[in-house]
Amino acid sequence: AGGCYNGAVNFYDLREGETPKATTTVEVAHWDPVYELAWLQSKTQSECVTVSTDARCIFWDVRQLKEPLDECELTDGSKEEPRRLGGVALEWMQEAGPTKFLVGTEEGTVLLLNKKPKKDVEIGTWFGQPSKGGDGAHFGPAYSVRRNPQHPKAFLTVGDWRAQLWLEELKAPLLNTVYHEAYLSAGAWSPTRAGVFCVARTDGWLDFWDYYYRMNQVSLSHRVTDGDALTTVAPEHSGRFVAVGDCTGTMTLLELCDGLVAPGPNEKNVIGQLIDREMKREKNLDLARKAAGNRKAGDDRAVRPSGPSDELLEQRREAFLDQMGLRE
Repeated sequence: AGGCYNGAVNFYDLREGETPKATTTVEVAHWDPVYELAWLQSKTQSECVTVSTDARCIFWDVRQLKEPLDECELTDGSKEEPRRLGGVALEWMQEAGPTKFLVGTEEGTVLLLNKKPKKDVEIGTWFGQPSKGGDGAHFGPAYSVRRNPQHPKAFLTVGDWRAQLWLEELKAPLLNTVYHEAYLSAGAWSPTRAGVFCVARTDGWLDFWDYYYRMNQVSLSHRVTDGDALTTVAPEHSGRFVAVGDCTGTMTLLELCDGLVAPGPNEKNVIGQLIDREMKREKNLDLARKAAGNRKAGDDRAVRPSGPSDELLEQRREAFLDQMGLRE
């Protein structure tokens, strides 16, 4: 299945040819280009979900594309005048919870959608949105959202000139990379190493980060094109190969060295401990900020001792004048 620039969703069966076997109608399709599609694990193995900049996340059954299964409007959560947020990235992973969907938006924030049985799809958390208690959103669209295969509650976002590591328990990023030399367009975790991820740059370079060894700088930079912007990156399940696409439509297949494929000693636990440590630190800082805010609010609300009334002041003034003989 695939999403189209005109908002349609096509379903293909290559055993029956290269033309779409089924496609959505204009009335139910997206109004803007479909940015990402994800297959879901279901009994029929025929369900998928799509996201678009028309601020809708739509669930489909490819056996019947004339009518969507469900739909969720992407908004900022405001009760008075909700603002629609265009979706540009989508992530679903069975291990993280079959009802949870992450959506990266044009605003740089990330939404956590919940799709529970017999209930409407709703937005549960707004990551990075100040009005919802978040912070640290990207300065541009969050073009890529990917969960860590070995620590599913941790997810990576890529946008502007940096990549960010988030946790479901926190509404602000846990870690940020340094600013890269060029705008970032995509990112992906290594399937075999818990601390390794790569980011694609618009100047044709692919950068690899290895948090198991160091967190302050890129571990490896590889030039894929002669300046053509990279647009997507996808690792193979064994972690040995990485497919990279660019703006010209060219796909490049890279074979990685053993250092980026073979996990280090106890790497999964080390990265898990790093995530737990940073999460506790962020929670402590958040509690300190809230406590400071409460103290300030308490000071503002403190009742100052009131002075004497105007009537009492006038009586004292008259008594003073009589005592000093100053009356005319």
